[in-house]
Amino acid sequence: MGKNIEKIIKNLTSKYWLAKSRYIHYYDKYAIDEKAILLESQHGHEFNGNIFALAKYLSSDIKYADFSIYLSCNSNFTEEFEEKINYYNLDNIKIVTTSTKEYFKVLASAKYLINDNTFLPYFIKKEGQIYLNTWHGTPLKSLGRKIKNDALNIGNPQRNFLTADYILFPNEYTKRHMLEDYMMDNIAQSKTIMGGYPRNDVFFNTERRKTLRKELKLENYKVWAYMPTFRQNARVGTSAKSDAYMLYNLFELDKRMNDDEVMFVNLHPVSRSNVDFDEFIHIKEFPSEIETYDFLNITDCLVTDYSSVFFDYACTGKKIILFTYDKEDYLKDRGMYLSLDDIVYPKVGDFNALLKELRCGKNYDDRDFIKDFIPFESAFSSQKLCDQVILNEDCSLPVDNIHGNGKKNILLYAGNLAPNGVTASLRNLLCVADTEKYNFYISFHQNAAKNYGENLFTFPSDVSYLATVGGFNLTIFDRIIKVLFRFKIIRVGLYMKINGKRVKQNFERDFGFAKFDTFIQFSGYVPDQILKFTQTDKNNVIYVHSDMEQEIKQRGNQRADVLKYAYKRYKHVAAVSEDIVESTLRLGASKENACVIKNIIAKDTVLAKSKLAPQLDEFTESSVEHEEAMKFITDKSTKKFITVGRFSPEKGHKRLVCAFEEFSKKAPDARLIIMGGSSYLDEYDKLLDFILQRNLQDRVLLLMNVSNPFAVMKQCDYSILSSYYEGFGLAVVEADIVGLSVVSTDITGPRGFMKKYGGSLVENSQKGIENGFEMLYNNEVKRLNVDYDEYNREALEEFESVI
Repeated sequence: MGKNIEKIIKNLTSKYWLAKSRYIHYYDKYAIDEKAILLESQHGHEFNGNIFALAKYLSSDIKYADFSIYLSCNSNFTEEFEEKINYYNLDNIKIVTTSTKEYFKVLASAKYLINDNTFLPYFIKKEGQIYLNTWHGTPLKSLGRKIKNDALNIGNPQRNFLTADYILFPNEYTKRHMLEDYMMDNIAQSKTIMGGYPRNDVFFNTERRKTLRKELKLENYKVWAYMPTFRQNARVGTSAKSDAYMLYNLFELDKRMNDDEVMFVNLHPVSRSNVDFDEFIHIKEFPSEIETYDFLNITDCLVTDYSSVFFDYACTGKKIILFTYDKEDYLKDRGMYLSLDDIVYPKVGDFNALLKELRCGKNYDDRDFIKDFIPFESAFSSQKLCDQVILNEDCSLPVDNIHGNGKKNILLYAGNLAPNGVTASLRNLLCVADTEKYNFYISFHQNAAKNYGENLFTFPSDVSYLATVGGFNLTIFDRIIKVLFRFKIIRVGLYMKINGKRVKQNFERDFGFAKFDTFIQFSGYVPDQILKFTQTDKNNVIYVHSDMEQEIKQRGNQRADVLKYAYKRYKHVAAVSEDIVESTLRLGASKENACVIKNIIAKDTVLAKSKLAPQLDEFTESSVEHEEAMKFITDKSTKKFITVGRFSPEKGHKRLVCAFEEFSKKAPDARLIIMGGSSYLDEYDKLLDFILQRNLQDRVLLLMNVSNPFAVMKQCDYSILSSYYEGFGLAVVEADIVGLSVVSTDITGPRGFMKKYGGSLVENSQKGIENGFEMLYNNEVKRLNVDYDEYNREALEEFESVI
């Protein structure tokens, strides 16, 4: 309770949290202003590039004289924005500061929304609003699911692309990679526009180049621009090593430059804070009042590295140099769409080579590069884009739908991707599901899954994913109702009567602009997610992986009122075994919507992995040192029992240890391994303390989070399931496939399976588990008799019957 109160107080003092509350209030209150345009660049941190070019055109053309043009600005950059607006005489541009009342009113009511990045996660496009996303560059570095070190965190860009009415692409290369790697191909209803980037208009303005060079007194200089990539994700911070080396190169260049040579440098704000430009003679900072591309137009050469700016600068026909002094370090953790070796521009690695290239003429032919990557650029890209999207004029810009492959789209909510039975079941299903007939998308909340992101890459590569981000959009009153609901002061019926509109809005925010035919709440847990998936008018399914009555009684991690409400509203309530259908019916499912969809058994995968050498991972937690644990696992002089299941009260691990302690008095060569993928709260630590208290650490080994549990299982002699209740008991099946004799407690879940296939059940008690140990040790347990291929055929038919 204390932590919840702390969280509430923290939220009430959070600018972002309060901002969301205001936004949804204005979303309800304000009608669409047909003559309002909101422009936003990099969350209000920049006024450059595409957004600047569009603002300049909109503010200068008489056709837009009766429009209100708003520009979002983070409060830290107000002075910089105003300086630029004054320099260019953009008097009719109205700055709205992000996270203020005025900003949220405009965001909720402007007819036209134009962004070169993303609106923040609370944004919901209102029916009637037109959203144009211009993005901010042709990508050299990988995006979306191909980002090597950050592929999980794509939820907000992905959602913005799916929400947008139009996405501008400057070439087919950018279109192909962005659609593929943000996984939009089959589900997006957005339209694509093929056209030049507005920011490149200025490169065709030779008069402006002459005027600005004269204004800045640079007519008699060789003017070079250096625009390096920011070396790390802005959430992590800058790389001190890269910045130090960059600074060293700048000092060395400065010493060697002639008096008629000047280099202007444009750095990321984080890197900029480490550089004092007053220390240089020939090196200067980009002037803050002049827009970046407007200034680039006066330069004679561009020096960059891995930034997409060189695609744009190619419009000028001037020389481009790639200064890739740190390519080994930089590219180590970055995916690239193009090899640097395949790019026509000269690459240099030190300041001497750079200076030499700067002083020689253009020594390459980039006509094919220009043809491939900037085929649409002209002096009129801003005009064409605005007039076609806002005024609905035919400006000959190619507009097309995002075409799918014609298959049905199935979304499966996966929970938090923790290494548990639910995740394993989903993985097994998707390994055999028919991707010739269906497109499958895994969904998860980005923040909830952040500790388990690596598990995403254990799923088949032809399965896509859709990350969601951000909490519910609620007014202050709505939040009070939600807190009362969370603390069970009000029940689900009243909660949905008051906040049902918000639940639906948030479902629409996450999924409403994507084309899905079926929504599957596969995890079957978490009230917010259970209720959210009731809001679709499409086919929906909820899985039941456990005896929920027992979950409510033993762990309190479910709510009977929520399940009864939800089970009546899903078209299919899918129990994973016959054993738990009865309790599912008591919790609100009907004979019409209740069904059984058995878990897929990954026989071939289990067998293949079991034959590999056992090993523990760097991240594996063990009750003893890893070296000692491996000796325990591979010791052939002992008889090893194993149980597999996450560390959670319903798994009965504590009574298993007690039963083993009694049994092992008769069998001194007996050993027990308890292996789980994760821990419910601090259950792992509690069990470890319990083992130490009973001085069993030499005979009982705990392992948590082993990437290949089957190789460890293969080293054992027997398997025992000690749970108080289960939905199915997948560990029983996996142990059988590995070749172990198996005993289970006589409980809902595994009971039906064990009886059907000749398994051995023991009383659901400590004494029963002791008997199980003895039966296994004395070789009194017969192996199961299962045709897993036939079993999986039946399970797959059951799954396809509901989608």
